[in-house]
Amino acid sequence: MIIFSTSRLWISVSEEIERMERNASNYAESIIMQKINQLRRLNLALILQYASAFFFVIASVIGGITNWYQSADSSTTATLIIMFIGALLLIAALLYLVIYSTKAVQIRKEQFKIDD
Repeated sequence: MIIFSTSRLWISVSEEIERMERNASNYAESIIMQKINQLRRLNLALILQYASAFFFVIASVIGGITNWYQSADSSTTATLIIMFIGALLLIAALLYLVIYSTKAVQIRKEQFKIDD
């Protein structure tokens, strides 16, 4: 669900940049650059989410194989380490999404010249 939501945000920002570039005279170059930076943050968040999902899947596969062979002692540590890496990557991705959200508000204020 998080990956889908982030992908949708990425598409939306990408389309907005495209519209802004077509009407470049109406927008300051700094706003377009900030939007491009937002796109970069979203892209990084997506990469981290996919990596997190990868590690969770690998940990599940290792856990399944371990249970199959009834020798959970040796690979339980490996499974926990991989799950931990997946969790850390997901946390990093969520942090990038928080940064994206806070920056998006600042960019909108500048774009539409809104004062606090």
